[in-house]
Amino acid sequence: MPKKRSAPLLRRMCLEKVALNMRYIWAGDYIINRLASSFVKELLQLMCEEDLLTSSVLHSLLLPQLSELDLGICPELVTESSIQITTVCCKNLSSLNLSGCIQIPEEALIDLVKSLPHLTKLDLSKTQCNTEVLSALGSCCCGLRELDISLCEEVTQESLLHLVCDPATGALCCQELQTLQLCTLKSTTNEHELVWVLVFVLLALPNLKYLIHDSVVDAVCLIYYQHLSSTRIFPGFPSLAELARFRVPDYLNEGGSSLSLALKEIYAVDEYSWPMACAVCPHLEEVSLFLRDSPDLGQSFTSWGSLVHLTINCKERRDLKELWPVTRNLGGQLRILAIEGFSLDDELSFYTLLNDCQNLKHLRVTFFPPVQSGNIRMKNIDAFSSSLPPLKFPRLSSLYLMQADVEDLLPAEHGLILKTSLTYLLKYSPNLQSLDLVCLTISLDEVFQMVLTTPNSSLLQLQKLYLIQDDDISMNTIDLLLSSKNELNCLKIDTCSKICETDLEKVLQKVVKENLDLNVVWE
Repeated sequence: MPKKRSAPLLRRMCLEKVALNMRYIWAGDYIINRLASSFVKELLQLMCEEDLLTSSVLHSLLLPQLSELDLGICPELVTESSIQITTVCCKNLSSLNLSGCIQIPEEALIDLVKSLPHLTKLDLSKTQCNTEVLSALGSCCCGLRELDISLCEEVTQESLLHLVCDPATGALCCQELQTLQLCTLKSTTNEHELVWVLVFVLLALPNLKYLIHDSVVDAVCLIYYQHLSSTRIFPGFPSLAELARFRVPDYLNEGGSSLSLALKEIYAVDEYSWPMACAVCPHLEEVSLFLRDSPDLGQSFTSWGSLVHLTINCKERRDLKELWPVTRNLGGQLRILAIEGFSLDDELSFYTLLNDCQNLKHLRVTFFPPVQSGNIRMKNIDAFSSSLPPLKFPRLSSLYLMQADVEDLLPAEHGLILKTSLTYLLKYSPNLQSLDLVCLTISLDEVFQMVLTTPNSSLLQLQKLYLIQDDDISMNTIDLLLSSKNELNCLKIDTCSKICETDLEKVLQKVVKENLDLNVVWE
């Protein structure tokens, strides 16, 4: 059964005591203290959670020993005064989160980044960050590795140029930057010009591994086609050709070396842009792919040596069987797989895909019922499905399985083989912690019965279970879960027709009576 509630840790109790005293004593006297950086970080988090944090208390916790500071948890308390204190007192910061701190004026942000030369991680999302702030950042924070400037209304495409290059000297800045998030950045003139700015950024930052923006794939394609003009598109800044030659001296010469990027992630790729992305970005580990009308997937996806995280979405419904060449080539190396928009036209499509991908850590599948009946026609389909060899998933920690069209039931053959596949997933995934089963039209009662009643070590690590619009699951399964050994601490039951509010009350009574550390959500 789920764990019983345990006594709070001594460290937590001490933190709570300190938090209560901070409000009445330290905030008024500003006592100089020598709390360890990690202790101050936890204390700040706790006081925010317990609604004990005030501006004066916050100011008293802005201490010289801090190496990490997260003010994004209390943006409403962060003012110009807070930042001035941080500028003076917290010069050893290597990580700073100011997400949502909209009250900080531009001038205070500039002074702050100039005073923090050791910063390696900075979150300025949803702040008053602008071109001047990014210019100061590029000049003063040479060791910066991670930067988030999403949702900053004052940041324009031209602002990015000042982050990565000093127009006064022509020197490139932020050369250690590995992650740059600008999810919501939009063009101030036209979208095409924004793509050229992204090309500039990609060429200027040799260590950039993650550039988060919808148009990155377009920029990569331009680099692939060597559409890099010697004309200075952006007045005062080097031309794209100059940047390319800085990276690869004989680039653009006939027979010269090709240019490659350090990017490890790219999304919004289709089957036509993928070969270009693969050529320019040989180190890709994470790809989000949108399939359109390519008739043969296998030819395009044979050389993904470093890929471990693959997301595939279909514009139009396709047979999951079409993914077999992909999973046959890559399945053994994948750790995360998310697929959406495929239908189970072939009864064995899901089982075969699982057979290819037994090293997964995270699996997310949204599928449609078959458009037409499949190929298997036999009287003893039960015997056939149960004869399928067991599949084992030693690394799997999270599983999300959803049937997209609940109006159409799965044919009997498909349902039985899907049920067998799900049984193997639950029974032979010893590290499974998170499980979401959504709108499934197979008997989950039967699945859990097979998983939990046989003598084995199934679902011992399960912590979170969401059952959403599953009509074929009853309180028998819930009772079985509550009486089985596991780590369950979150159970969500949403619109499951065989489970009513009276059943939920009994579950809650059991949780209270047996002092279980379990949060039950009913919707």
